[in-house]
Amino acid sequence: MPHGSRLRPIVLATRQQLADSRQQLRQQHDRGLDGARVCARFTTMVDGAILKLYDAYLGERGEAEAAEARERISLVAHGGYGRRQQAPYSDVDLMLLYEGKLDELVSDFAGRLTRDICDIALSLGHSVRTPAEAIQRARSDPQIATSLLESRLLVGNSAIYSRYLEAMQNLVQRRGPALAQAFIAERRKERLQYGETVYLLEPNVKRSRGGLRDLHLYRWLWYVKCQIADPDQLHNRGLLSKFDYRRLISAQNFLLRVRNEMHFHAVELCDSLSRT
Repeated sequence: MPHGSRLRPIVLATRQQLADSRQQLRQQHDRGLDGARVCARFTTMVDGAILKLYDAYLGERGEAEAAEARERISLVAHGGYGRRQQAPYSDVDLMLLYEGKLDELVSDFAGRLTRDICDIALSLGHSVRTPAEAIQRARSDPQIATSLLESRLLVGNSAIYSRYLEAMQNLVQRRGPALAQAFIAERRKERLQYGETVYLLEPNVKRSRGGLRDLHLYRWLWYVKCQIADPDQLHNRGLLSKFDYRRLISAQNFLLRVRNEMHFHAVELCDSLSRT
């Protein structure tokens, strides 16, 4: 029996809609739509798909169970997905924040939603944490911290997300200098691993020297400094000059467009330029 025939109608419909939307986006990319807009539009498509699955799950539950899930759970986008720079075939970074015990309700919700998201052909990088656990992981692991810095609430109890966000901001305020040094050190290690020279024959557009990660590092350091990561907001507040802002946005759009082209061409995650 084909795998697709075992999927629920809502999953099949969402999968097809997402595939059609991705194809339309490929056409817009081919017509010259800039990299940042392609990523932003794909992020919106992914948001819509996940929200459909979320609503479908709650709709299949009793009223009391659905109300409890809405009260205890928040879905939080982070990383590239959180900053609305989701590439066409990159992992979708999604965190399920919950309050209380990791009981059957939370486990069932997480298991069902992650299976459905994978079944609509999205690659999922997910975690299930309380706000305290999320902050603890950010405190102990710089890579997790950088991903969680740029978070946004997708759906669920906004009070849970607000408590998590406040705790994250407090962590940054208390440990800002140490976090900044850790972010710089992690980026240095990554550049050494993926290529330090700008003359690489097959560079990684995301992780090699001069790649997207260098732009991300600026964002993380800005967040540590003033709790704002978005260059548009920094420019509007006079914290980033017009000259630097234009250069940064130009570089970002170029790198995102190259990366999008690589993903569309390979029809999968592909961040390393190949000579073949």
